Amino acid sequence: MLDLPAAPITAARIPFVNAILCDGRRVGLRTATHPNVEGILRSLGGGWCFAHRAWVFSTAVFGGTVLNALPMKLKNISTHVLDANEFVASARLAYRDRQARVFTQHLDCQLIPLKAGGFLCQFAYDDVTVHAMRALSGIWHKPAGGWELRGSLAVIMTALDDVAGIDADLVFVHDQIIEIEDLCAPPALDVGLSIDGEFPVGDDAGDDAPIGSGFIAAFGSGREGLAVDEVALENAAVNFKLYDFQKAGVRHLLGSTSALLADDMGLGKTRQAVVAARMAAGDQCVLIGCPASLRINWAREINAVFPAATVAMVGESDPQALAASRWHIATYERLGAVVRDRVSRYEVFILDEAHYLKEHAANRTRNAFLLAQRIHRRFLLTGTPVLTRETEIHTLLRLSGHAIGNIPLAEFKSLYAGSTDRRADLRDRIAEWMLRRGKSVLKGLSGKSHQECFVAPETGLANYRRIMADVSVPAIAKVTKLRQELERLKLDWVIECLESIPPDDKALVFCEYVDSVGQLRA
Repeated sequence: MLDLPAAPITAARIPFVNAILCDGRRVGLRTATHPNVEGILRSLGGGWCFAHRAWVFSTAVFGGTVLNALPMKLKNISTHVLDANEFVASARLAYRDRQARVFTQHLDCQLIPLKAGGFLCQFAYDDVTVHAMRALSGIWHKPAGGWELRGSLAVIMTALDDVAGIDADLVFVHDQIIEIEDLCAPPALDVGLSIDGEFPVGDDAGDDAPIGSGFIAAFGSGREGLAVDEVALENAAVNFKLYDFQKAGVRHLLGSTSALLADDMGLGKTRQAVVAARMAAGDQCVLIGCPASLRINWAREINAVFPAATVAMVGESDPQALAASRWHIATYERLGAVVRDRVSRYEVFILDEAHYLKEHAANRTRNAFLLAQRIHRRFLLTGTPVLTRETEIHTLLRLSGHAIGNIPLAEFKSLYAGSTDRRADLRDRIAEWMLRRGKSVLKGLSGKSHQECFVAPETGLANYRRIMADVSVPAIAKVTKLRQELERLKLDWVIECLESIPPDDKALVFCEYVDSVGQLRA
């Protein structure tokens, strides 16, 4: 027998680009992690989009520079690979499958009227929107963090739409007129969330239309205790097969005009909220605000409880479907369209994953507050612990109309933050408003509890369809490619779930493919 030396094992090179997103004006690259990735992509004109964890380029820069230069720059990186031909093919596919709002809904574009005339436009950095500012002859004011624009609101909104692809409902128009110097002063002590009043309306809006109230301290309509119909609750528990702890959760939501249900993941917050909302709303309409990835889960859960119910998606369903439905689901980025809707009336507003509204200045938070002032019953849901994040709990208390939410944030922190005793005081003070149960409530149940979650990715299905339609790929190989693609599409949702579990909890994530393990580890 020959004693031959073993051949060295060479690790496979990791694909550098995990996904390509496109809205027709911008191209976003989700890439593998590498120490040099930021320097490489910034040098090519990329800007970071946190919401998608992607580097974004204008289509002009991407087509003129990135497609050719990026594969060349990666040749000296031994750990990663980018096939130039496959890169071009994937980019073309992303362009054909472009999603108009995939980036613009995260720009938080705002227009602030100026006393000197015109507007100050603020937005998260985006090269394409900068081109729109220059097309409007805008002047950049670094201390104010925005572009000074002359001209009418209509002209500015048209340019934002035509040049940057930003729909009107994604632009928050302030109704307080300010001096631009007011935005250049040193930042004051954080005293909580302030937003404008309602959007200005035309003369034909009707006598009872809400009127803009200037710069107000944001606060949901006051929280009030309500009597619970225990007979109706018992009937609902039997009809909808609620566990005892779920019946208690429904009672908690029904017991006041606004409440927070903060159960751990897997305890059925969605079902509890669906049952409570229909009992509270009667025959009236219910509005659900949620992250985009969860909208199909909500629709399925509603139909699991009420099979005959029609569910409409704001911005996706046609007006006739919205008018015929008593359940409206809006992603948080589409709440601006609901604020502008003067026809629909809602009895209950469910805010799922309410910790998404922690950013004070974000459009989704501002729009949620405007709706909270308009809708009497508000149910907040979150599986993320909030008692250790004083600013977040303060925002949610204000959104609910809770009395201590009216305490300025600085005073709120001095009363309830900084020590175990103070947090205990806060827990006692909000016990009637927040209900949180851990998985210990499941210990008395027999067997395992399984919960199927359905994921609706915003983009990326084009590649799945391309693989499915490719007749040159053998069946077994095609099934493998399709399964790999589906696992990749679930990763964002998996990461959201992992970010929402308590810090001391553990989770097991089972993957079929090594690439997924690498991305999750990174």
